[in-house]
Amino acid sequence: MFLGRKLPCPAFVCLVASTVVAPTAVLAAQWSPELKAESRYDDNVLRSSESLRDVVTAITPRLRLTSAQPLWNWELSARRTVASYGRDPNPLVIADRLAAVSLYQPSERETLFLDYRYDKALDPIEFETGLIQRRDSRRAHGQARLALDRVEAQFAARGWWYEEPELQDGVARTWGVRLLPLRTRSSSLSIAHRQQQLDLGMRSLTVDVTTVGARRQHARWLHSDVEIGRSETRFEDGSPSEIGPAVALGIWMQRGQRSDPIEGRIRIAHDVTTTLTASLERQWEAGHVRASVERLLDVEGGLYRNPAVVRRAVAEWQTTTLEGRTLTLRGTYGRVRPLRGAGTTANVLRATATMEFPLQRWLGLRTSYDFWRQDVPGEGLDVDFDRHRVAVALTASLGLR
Repeated sequence: MFLGRKLPCPAFVCLVASTVVAPTAVLAAQWSPELKAESRYDDNVLRSSESLRDVVTAITPRLRLTSAQPLWNWELSARRTVASYGRDPNPLVIADRLAAVSLYQPSERETLFLDYRYDKALDPIEFETGLIQRRDSRRAHGQARLALDRVEAQFAARGWWYEEPELQDGVARTWGVRLLPLRTRSSSLSIAHRQQQLDLGMRSLTVDVTTVGARRQHARWLHSDVEIGRSETRFEDGSPSEIGPAVALGIWMQRGQRSDPIEGRIRIAHDVTTTLTASLERQWEAGHVRASVERLLDVEGGLYRNPAVVRRAVAEWQTTTLEGRTLTLRGTYGRVRPLRGAGTTANVLRATATMEFPLQRWLGLRTSYDFWRQDVPGEGLDVDFDRHRVAVALTASLGLR
């Protein structure tokens, strides 16, 4: 089923906002149908310790609708991938994706942002993050952010669902409200409340955090914020609640020229556990380089029946030549362990190299190499593997009004 049985509500928000509320805007949007034909050599199509090589032919039709207006920009897209394996030439649907993003900004301090993506994959290597836990997985994530002059609100949800009954479904939800009773051009004081729910059946937990804080623009290129307050963690398994302090510190900076800015961000917070997000990016006319690290409390589901602490590091370099050829190198490392008690610790390493060539205005050639290594110790889990994949793809696109 293309949308699945458990499509979280942010999808309906995005779709309604872009189709039902303003159907004339959809008709006036840029329609961009695409068709990709791809041939892949894969040395471990079953993702197991006993590698099975195969050549895969994949066809992916895709449709994008985009609209760019002075106050409102949005995009809708849908795609389906059908593949035929050398060992079994019968066509098989291996991946579906539905995505929507919308930004409404009537003024500098008023913003409504919506984002949603749903994936279903027979081969979860199509997912950009997370563990590969056997077959037939579905993933969805969505977020909504509202900013007014003295009020900020946000909601985010991410979920994993598995066809195999022995694997645990998992959903993470976060919502928060921030009031800015005192605000000037360079600083503000805030009162905020945030709730995070990690839903894993009887192993679920809920974290409530209430803080007071301050933001300050120290210079045109430097901003900071600090928060302090109280956190309470409630466990569904009957464990006693935990109450403790909550603190957070964030710094944002941007230097360089407009044509080649350098931007850095770091935020450290502690409540039920310590979380960290940090990134550094340098852009220039022909490309960019980016690095980021994060440590967060999340759900993986599947083999993990407890909330997990996820660590992830990403590095990416991209450049485009004068002839329009784009080279991208990307590497990610992830580590997952249970928040409480002993359990399986998983390590995931992925490296990707792609080269894109424009052949015609409407036709492009893409070559890629993917490497994936997953180490998940434990008897009977059967999710340890190394995998190499080489692919060549032709994509034809057509823009319609």
